[in-house]
Amino acid sequence: MIETLTVRPWEGGVGAFAHVGAQLEDAVIAPADGALQPGAIHRARVVQRRGGLAFAATVAGEVAFEAGADGPRQGELATLQVAAAARDGKPARATRRIALEGALLVLIPGGGHASTSRRVVGAEARRELATRARRATPDGFGAIARSAAADATDEALAAEAASLVVAWRRLDADSGSSPALLRQDPAAVRAVRPFLALAPRRILCAAEAMTAAIAAALPGIADRVATDTLDDADAIAEALTGATSPSIALGEGAALRLERTAALAAVDVDSGTLDAGEANLRAARVLPRLLRLNEIVGPVLVDFIRAPAGARAGLERALARGLALDRRDVAILGWTRGGLLELARAGDVVD
Repeated sequence: MIETLTVRPWEGGVGAFAHVGAQLEDAVIAPADGALQPGAIHRARVVQRRGGLAFAATVAGEVAFEAGADGPRQGELATLQVAAAARDGKPARATRRIALEGALLVLIPGGGHASTSRRVVGAEARRELATRARRATPDGFGAIARSAAADATDEALAAEAASLVVAWRRLDADSGSSPALLRQDPAAVRAVRPFLALAPRRILCAAEAMTAAIAAALPGIADRVATDTLDDADAIAEALTGATSPSIALGEGAALRLERTAALAAVDVDSGTLDAGEANLRAARVLPRLLRLNEIVGPVLVDFIRAPAGARAGLERALARGLALDRRDVAILGWTRGGLLELARAGDVVD
């Protein structure tokens, strides 16, 4: 569990930094302008269609979305939510399926089904939580119960659902005739949101305005949010610099090297003068944190040092313990015939 999440201005935007004890475990930097960041909702005009794919103009730039055969035609307006930011020269990706996120629930207008986060463990627990979410949500709306909802009261679920419904009805009533940004969370909220699944014990903000923005947008965690005079900027900068170095020292000359390519991330372990088994174990303990701080997404291949079959289970257990702190879904896929361990870190944040 994340003990403390500190929130402060960072690189022209806002950063949320997850700590366990004194160690920085993860970081999310939200740009100051989130108009084309995931979650932003736009009224956009379709400018081009290519089969089922459409491109639409927003006040902040172009987005692409799956329109389908029954979707809006060229020149028509559509309400779209950004699903993924622009990357590698491609426009931001959007969807017509709107979802309003709270701390406990994700409200889906037009739906009627309730489900739960994949982080909720146990079939019975998932069924019970889905039933509670369904009861809390008005007709005409679907919901996804986040993992934090498992510890919330029925009253808290109902209150958050009601708040999200009001936000949707206000947005849906907008009858403008030109592209417009309809809803955009403040940068502090966008920085904190990916960590909700990890239920941070306390969230300390460097400014009262950040505290107020998070408490207003995420009332389900308002009791954990406070303003504090933070003095961790230098330690965070040092930790980020060290974690993003191409080579990470493991002691006694051993090192872990992380290299990102267009297709995957490759990890090499060098023992130096350290015993190979100990070097492998240290690398397995460090690697999950490095994947988070370097924001590695997609396939990861790890070249441990001559890892015999008998030692592999121990390395997987060490990795699994570190991956339990990940806000993304990370799968340990197994060992290749060449002796490499394959992992996959999902692009979507697990709620």
